[in-house]
Amino acid sequence: MESNAIEISLNYAQKYHLDLVCSGINRYSNTYDYLNSDYGIFEKIPQMQTLTGFDLLQKVKYHCFYASWNILIDLNFFKNINLRYINHIIYEDHYFGTMLFLKARSVMILQSYFYNYVSSLNSITRPKEITQKRLLHNFESWYQTIEYFCKEINDPLQKKLILQQIKKFYFPMLCESYIQLDLESQKLQREKIQKYKNFHRLKTFIMLKTPKIFYLIRNIKHRF
Repeated sequence: MESNAIEISLNYAQKYHLDLVCSGINRYSNTYDYLNSDYGIFEKIPQMQTLTGFDLLQKVKYHCFYASWNILIDLNFFKNINLRYINHIIYEDHYFGTMLFLKARSVMILQSYFYNYVSSLNSITRPKEITQKRLLHNFESWYQTIEYFCKEINDPLQKKLILQQIKKFYFPMLCESYIQLDLESQKLQREKIQKYKNFHRLKTFIMLKTPKIFYLIRNIKHRF
């Protein structure tokens, strides 16, 4: 973090009684060369305004949300919401970040880049070697994320927003990790895919039934 990050964030938190204070990111390569500065998942979110976490999530331009760093969290707020990471999964900041913001009454995005992010090689989310064990871990992680979302969110408006994210992002990620498994693993995990078949779209149908065509279409799309 920048040396003045906590001081400035804390001043805004106290002045405006904020649950969460967020900032932008300075991005660096694995050799520490500066690349660019941006707001990541907070791109397109109004800055220097007090929002509820739910209002912020509605304005996110992606079909998912994640957050765990470049955020100052009020400790009393955090204790009261009793939020924890899902154990033994990767991409855990999706569930954690979404629930954190859904419970926040007051959030502000500062007009500052306080967090310095280095794109490391061979990290947990970007391993050099992708084994079947890792692919199964991917599958189980997306499955548990969907499970927790469906179990933990009861507010009708919040549930509508999250069900849309599950349909457009989390279930497709589950399906893609499923088709990368070997046949034996697919047989063992098939019931988990079928459990959430109400989230099927044309994309996921093609992905599961004809994975080669799915990857061909995606490669063509990325080229053009």
